Amino acid sequence: MTCMKPVKIGFLSLFLLLLPFRLLAERPAARDEQGLFFVEVMSDKEKVVKGDSCLISFVLYASHPFEVTGVPAKMKVRNASARLLRIGRQPLQRVVKNDQVYFASVGQQYVVRTDDTGKLTVPESAFAVELSIQEHPVDPFDAFFGQMPPVKKVKLKAKSKKFEVEVVDKPKRTMIQMKQGGLEVI
Repeated sequence: MTCMKPVKIGFLSLFLLLLPFRLLAERPAARDEQGLFFVEVMSDKEKVVKGDSCLISFVLYASHPFEVTGVPAKMKVRNASARLLRIGRQPLQRVVKNDQVYFASVGQQYVVRTDDTGKLTVPESAFAVELSIQEHPVDPFDAFFGQMPPVKKVKLKAKSKKFEVEVVDKPKRTMIQMKQGGLEVI
């Protein structure tokens, strides 16, 4: 039975052995260089009672960390009043949407109120962001020595789609509900 002798590996041979892995790590990612950025409009209510208000939120989604650089000055909704909420700068959150991980943040929020029944239509709104994209994946050798990979800044713009919320009349009360409320019914 033969015993294997330990092999001495010098720094140069270790470097040459790991060189193919280093070259693979420096290859740029196959993803879209521009990244992905879109805006989604959400409401806290599906149906709004006439005279009541609802919260409309513009949520920004991107495939890379981003910073908001442009927001609409004011939103005008036909046959309704819209008041901008001062929410300040919102931190980015990681969310999963359609089996994809995104960075998300609330761009703007409005309280919208209407006295008309029918459809409440929120118009399109344009937002601008600056994505921070790493030019190549982190190399284990560079990370060991504390070197950060270079970051490329990419400016993108996106518009939200029109959004509709149904506005309904206040439901009528029945005789029993009026009696329970303390009204006398003749």
